[in-house]
Amino acid sequence: MCGNGISVVGAIELAAGVGASRSLAAISLDNNDVREEGGQALLKAVEENKGLVACRLDNTNTSQDVRNAIDAILGPRMASQRASHHIGG
Repeated sequence: MCGNGISVVGAIELAAGVGASRSLAAISLDNNDVREEGGQALLKAVEENKGLVACRLDNTNTSQDVRNAIDAILGPRMASQRASHHIGG
């Protein structure tokens, strides 16, 4: 969904679906104008959706604090997923 003209309102609506989803593992909203309010809604969605392992928000007018908070939640999930799919040799 990169560069699709998603606004604050769209990001808030999208966040509701992201938070409720039990199958979505990754979302990229780079190059959309989701702003701080949309970023906060997505942060909440990331907290709710335990299956999500990646959420990109580059060039979205969200604060570094929001992006760092999302990364702090998703980093351990991504590491866990990588470890569970590791095939030993």
